[in-house]
Amino acid sequence: MQKNKVVTNKSASSSQVKGGTKKISRRSMLKSLILVPLNLTLWLPAVKAQRIAGGFSGEKGIPDNRFAGSGAGQTRDLYTPNQPFGKAQGIVPGRVSWVWNPASTNTACANKPVPDDAAGVQYDAWFMDKNTNQKTVDQMLIAGLCSMTGKNEINKAWDAVFRFHNQKRGKGDVPYRKGEKIYIKLNRTSASGGMNTEYERRKDRPVTLSSETSPQIVLSTLRQLVNVAGVPQENIYVGDAMRNIYQDEYLKYHTEFPDVNYLSSFGSTHGRILCSESAKDLLFYSDNKAVMK
Repeated sequence: MQKNKVVTNKSASSSQVKGGTKKISRRSMLKSLILVPLNLTLWLPAVKAQRIAGGFSGEKGIPDNRFAGSGAGQTRDLYTPNQPFGKAQGIVPGRVSWVWNPASTNTACANKPVPDDAAGVQYDAWFMDKNTNQKTVDQMLIAGLCSMTGKNEINKAWDAVFRFHNQKRGKGDVPYRKGEKIYIKLNRTSASGGMNTEYERRKDRPVTLSSETSPQIVLSTLRQLVNVAGVPQENIYVGDAMRNIYQDEYLKYHTEFPDVNYLSSFGSTHGRILCSESAKDLLFYSDNKAVMK
């Protein structure tokens, strides 16, 4: 097709018009329009991946650095930062910190369940220490906190976190005070059908391999709160009030921090604290309990 040439739909059924120029049929045009979103869906992730890997040095890999789907006379820079709106929030207003270290995980992890009838198959999961490096995760948490707060020292970063939180809560520019409780809320949806009554993980269930809160980042957070920020263990609560903590990760936390409060919806056995419903509703849904009882 010639550039910038406008193609109009006529009622003529011939595949050619005068002068031998080919005419695009309505069916062909519709087919092309349908394929455009699919092609872009496949192409854009590849562009992003290559750019991250350094494949587009100086962004010369894309002619004129323009979006192929833009109309005539329109240009759009793929890598222009978003234009934020609203009021920036946070200790460093508007800052978003992202920490990535490929050494933190084992890319060879199979992350597959082990059926009961499988012989000689070793259990392998992303959350196991052989697949997630605790030391690296510790360092990543420190880097993230310092970046988020704009501080060069981790103790000053925690002080900034608490002071900012207290100011937002109307308590003033004050640090953490002993006696104040901290709740580390885990995502443990898979635990509702992935463990037995002893809190042991069902290794034959794919659901237990779901991507949820990493045990390593939880342990890193506990180490920071207790050893750096000075929060007493007994003032820290860990868990999901509607779910449970797997036994393997509970042992990981409890070994270092036996006085932390670990939550359970099962009961108050195995070192857990039973969670129960509040006397009054604290969350309200628009369905008036028709679906969410």
